[in-house]
Amino acid sequence: MPTENENSEIIYTWNCNTVDVYPTHEGLQNVIHNVHYNVIGGINYSTQPIIGSSGGTQLLNTDSVQNFIPFDQLTSEQTIAWTKAAMGEEMVLAIETNIANQIESLKNPISITKVVPDPPHEAPIMNL
Repeated sequence: MPTENENSEIIYTWNCNTVDVYPTHEGLQNVIHNVHYNVIGGINYSTQPIIGSSGGTQLLNTDSVQNFIPFDQLTSEQTIAWTKAAMGEEMVLAIETNIANQIESLKNPISITKVVPDPPHEAPIMNL
């Protein structure tokens, strides 16, 4: 990840490489119908990387497959584009906003967990 200052923009990386396919569908082979996506967003904050993530699945409409690309010719960019198109801009924005909120909570937590220290215990003296 590039070096960034505290006010830098979040860089989002989409992974849509894991897919479910119909082995055959309308005479075509390996037709993707469901994409398992993972989105990671990150920044460098005060020299520390801070990341948030979101994942899930997105169904693709296979009712009328047009411009079919054989499975062995697919690229990550294509599956990402299909996934985002199936989600719509609002859902993509909601996912990336959720990640941004995760990062903000890590940068500026509203609550943190601490452990109250026990006072030192002296070992009992044993008289034999």
